[in-house]
Parts: sequence; structure tokens; C-alpha cells
Amino acid sequence: PHYGSVLMGASECHALECLRLLLGSGAEPNFRSSGEPAQRNPFLATALGMAIGGECRSTQHHEVVNTLIEAGAEYEAGPVMD
Repeated sequence: PHYGSVLMGASECHALECLRLLLGSGAEPNFRSSGEPAQRNPFLATALGMAIGGECRSTQHHEVVNTLIEAGAEYEAGPVMD
């Protein structure tokens, strides 16, 4: 409860297979957390925000972001998404 959903954790860690499993099981890609990361930075309130703004960098970064978008994650077009 102090962090966010499991989906947010999988997104932050770029755990692609876990992310796919969670989304395939009905996880809500647009769930907004009020946990500690979101309190520090509102951008980190969603799984997509965690995937982009988290500290993890991996070769799966783009695939994680695209998987969330394909699952319906909402985002605002702009410099971050470019």
C-alpha cells in the first residue's frame, strides 16, 4: 500500500513476462497509485510512468512501454513520450 500495484513494480523493473502475465490476467494499466513514489513525483503514479521514469534501464525498455500502451495505458503526447 505504500508503493503501488504489482503491475507498477513489474513495469519499473522492466519484468516484461510478468507484466504480460498481469495484463493478461486483467490488471488495470491505468490504475493510479497514491503511494510513496507518486507522492515524490506524480508522473510515477501509473505503471507507464514507472516504466519510463523508474531507475531501471534495460534492453526491454521500449517493449515494456509499448506493451503497456497496447494494453490501453493512457498517456499525453509530448517530449517524454517522444
